[in-house]
Amino acid sequence: FLAVDKIGPRRDIAKLLRAKGIPFIVVGMGIHHGNPGLTGMVETTLVDEKTAPIIFDEIAGEQLVDLPDEYQKNIQTVELNALNAAMAVFMYKKYRGYYASGRSVHQASFTTSSMQLDRESTD
Repeated sequence: FLAVDKIGPRRDIAKLLRAKGIPFIVVGMGIHHGNPGLTGMVETTLVDEKTAPIIFDEIAGEQLVDLPDEYQKNIQTVELNALNAAMAVFMYKKYRGYYASGRSVHQASFTTSSMQLDRESTD
């Protein structure tokens, strides 16, 4: 599991894991303060040899830069942290065959304002 919010260290670790052929799951969130409250999303992404060509630049590309968000100001969102962790463990267990595999989902995101869970697959 890779849960690093700073782009530079996340990129370095992701590149090392990919170079060694080690699959990993990246978790992250972006929270922003608006009117009438916090908005944002949590995201869980599986990176393995099948998904890396599709998704790697999106999670560790050279074009990415750190953006300020409310989460970095020590806002405590225990429910979003718990959801992100649960999504990561579920994705890992699905990847390892614990849960039956239907479509090959490599990314799942939850949007707070709509409470919508979206996913992307390699199929």
